Amino acid sequence: MRNKIGCVIGLFLIITGMSFAEKAPGRAVGVEKIIYAPNKYKGSINVSGKVVKVFKDKKVFLLGCEDACLYMPVGYKGKMPETGRQISVWGEIHKQENGKFIFNGTRISRI
Repeated sequence: MRNKIGCVIGLFLIITGMSFAEKAPGRAVGVEKIIYAPNKYKGSINVSGKVVKVFKDKKVFLLGCEDACLYMPVGYKGKMPETGRQISVWGEIHKQENGKFIFNGTRISRI
């Protein structure tokens, strides 16, 4: 009987740990990984990079890799970050009607 209870408790802990791991925020993904494989990333993710350019009127900024050779558009409805700043952005990738991808940010933090 004790062995069965131990197995049930162990199984519960494994399932609880797995569901927590899926919800826990992971390390930030670099811009270049998103650009090369945008379909690979589903749901809410964290992307880090350098703010290359800000278009306040469009509520969009460009987030680039370390040397800013690659960049992706980020739609953001909050206060726009400063150009040149290293940030992390949480949000989701969406495919637009024109077939291009945009990252819709929901939260920003400075690195």
